[in-house]
Amino acid sequence: MNPNTRQEQFEGVTYTFHQLWFGGGIEPSGALRVEFFGNVGQSVDYANGRLADQLQLNPEVGLRIGPRIDLQLRHSFRRLSFEGRTIVDANVSQLRGVYNFTPRTFFRAIVQHRSTGRQPSLYRDAVDRFQRSILTQFLFSYKLNPQSVLFVGYGDARGDGSGVLRVASHADGSDLLPEGQLRLASLTRLHRVRAPQTLLLHGVSMG
Repeated sequence: MNPNTRQEQFEGVTYTFHQLWFGGGIEPSGALRVEFFGNVGQSVDYANGRLADQLQLNPEVGLRIGPRIDLQLRHSFRRLSFEGRTIVDANVSQLRGVYNFTPRTFFRAIVQHRSTGRQPSLYRDAVDRFQRSILTQFLFSYKLNPQSVLFVGYGDARGDGSGVLRVASHADGSDLLPEGQLRLASLTRLHRVRAPQTLLLHGVSMG
């Protein structure tokens, strides 16, 4: 456990609040990993400009099936409450799978389901009571030679490059992955002396 006190400034107001972080994990074998993290305390309710009570839970399971398949299932739950009433419940479930064809070639797929339930009477602006969406992301990678890697991908949203789709830090879920479709193919050349350079072969963004 890790208790801490934080200060954060928002809309000209400085908020001081307390949080308790906790978590742990086990790895009973090289093929299975289970982790659980979370925090309880307070957080800034950015949508309404006030301090709110927060509960966040993040379980995760990793599974390796043979030498080729890696699976990762994670879920993120976040609740903000004010004076004992729930402002928002945000759930994000994500399945990430990687298939390694050869040491030079792999295919990665990410499917994310997110749902957000809100209490409109606790918001200063009009909001939807419930929202649900599914996002997908697919990537094929082929290492042409020690200096060049080809990436071809398609997705409903842009990630952060780490294969992790972020949970909202805003109460209304607005900073989850931006909507819009992306088709991308790129060739990356790796240089040992100079910084890596990327040549975009084809990119189309459809809003």
